[in-house]
Amino acid sequence: MHSVFTEIRDSTARAGLRGHRLTALMGAALAYFMVQFGMVPVAVVLPTVASEFHVDMAHAGWAMTSYLLMLAALALPAGRLGDVLGLHKVFLAGVVVFGVATALTGLAASMEQFIALRALQGAGGALILGTTLAITASVVPESQRGRALASTAIAASVSGMVGSVGAGLAVTYLSWRWLFFLVLPLAALTAKLGVDMLRTAPPASPKKGLRMDVLGAVLFSVMLATLVMSFNHFHDGPETFEAGFAYHTTLQVATAVLFVVLLVVESRVANPLLVLPNFRNGLFSATVAANVVVHMTMASMFFLLPFVIQRGMVLPALYISAALVSRQVLDISAPALAGWLYDKTRSPLLRPVSMALISVSMLAMAILATDLSYVTLVALTVVAGFG
Repeated sequence: MHSVFTEIRDSTARAGLRGHRLTALMGAALAYFMVQFGMVPVAVVLPTVASEFHVDMAHAGWAMTSYLLMLAALALPAGRLGDVLGLHKVFLAGVVVFGVATALTGLAASMEQFIALRALQGAGGALILGTTLAITASVVPESQRGRALASTAIAASVSGMVGSVGAGLAVTYLSWRWLFFLVLPLAALTAKLGVDMLRTAPPASPKKGLRMDVLGAVLFSVMLATLVMSFNHFHDGPETFEAGFAYHTTLQVATAVLFVVLLVVESRVANPLLVLPNFRNGLFSATVAANVVVHMTMASMFFLLPFVIQRGMVLPALYISAALVSRQVLDISAPALAGWLYDKTRSPLLRPVSMALISVSMLAMAILATDLSYVTLVALTVVAGFG
């Protein structure tokens, strides 16, 4: 009789674990979908928002900068907060903050409100990004981890494609505000999954002595904000190197000083935000560097490619849409293939070959640029995207 009860208990536990795993994967994918929805689609409607609020594009551009700055500055502290308080709790808080901020952004009455609410949206997104991959990795066996993590990348790519189309339809037939309102049902569903994740998650082992590194988080955030400010035109005079030398150089030197101070502080605190010994691991450092390269590549594709096509090649906007959609289609399919290859082969060649594809294609576009034909340019973006 005892063995029967033991078998029932074990099978129930296995079923609960599988249910939690499915909930976690669905929640992670939908959360990444929402965070990506705050990037490319908003860039599409930004000219319309600027016109409605009677501001120039330089002013309106802060709607993107504020969002991305909060994502970059708070994602790492959010991960540590998840270590301290629990990943599922921080994830759920991020979904709620993102959903509320999204609703309020759709109701913004001025560009200042719009920018401020976009920053709040980015803060919620940072709580999501700082915990989602850790949750995914914790519930999936190592043999399936490549495909599981690829699912979040696929969700983000689908979001970019759906959002680009949805943004155009919203501006044309409804209002730019509907781009934000349409996210609310998705936010509610993701919040429901977050509650289920919190309820069904296996009990976490206690983390004795683990604390939030507040000073490290503040230094890290201020350093990134200073760096971003150094690349913006907040000085008197024309936008030339000579006119802005003192402003830009001063802030960039300040960024370097803050970085050194951050390293000193993090090497001395008991529970650092940046665990510096991790960077002695070559694989860890290479992975961080690869993520920097990949995200810079994505940013250049989505934000620089339209200018090359429309202003450099003097082609209509339809060509921009075709180029971006072709890249987004690849972004949906390639991660699934990459995850499958990693799970099946664990080949050490995957990383260097991928980085080589990115490097060669980006170098060719940088050097040749408008000397390329449109088809060749798109083909190179496809190669970079595959990498």
